[in-house]
Amino acid sequence: MLKGTRKLSEVEIYRGLVYDESIKPLLDAEVKNGTINTSGETLVAARRFATDLFMHESEERKAEVAALYAAQSGRQKKGTKKSNISDGGSGLEEDADTDYLAKWVSLYPP
Repeated sequence: MLKGTRKLSEVEIYRGLVYDESIKPLLDAEVKNGTINTSGETLVAARRFATDLFMHESEERKAEVAALYAAQSGRQKKGTKKSNISDGGSGLEEDADTDYLAKWVSLYPP
């Protein structure tokens, strides 16, 4: 899975799964034909190809992508933990790197 803080869309997940076998050959053909000249055009074309291919994909493959999409929702940001109210916590996410914050606060007093 790609590293990041936001949830990937189903099409983005699908693009990651099939890029080498399906999307890259299409992009290479477009570059060879001269219709794609910049990296921005390449990105737009990759998104367009992924969307078109995903729309025509089998229901089995779409179910696989949907399962991967659903699995993302339990993912938390790196370096954070959630405290439970029942454990005496606030129920909010707490930053795991409190030493860094304490040092920063001591350098910049109010």
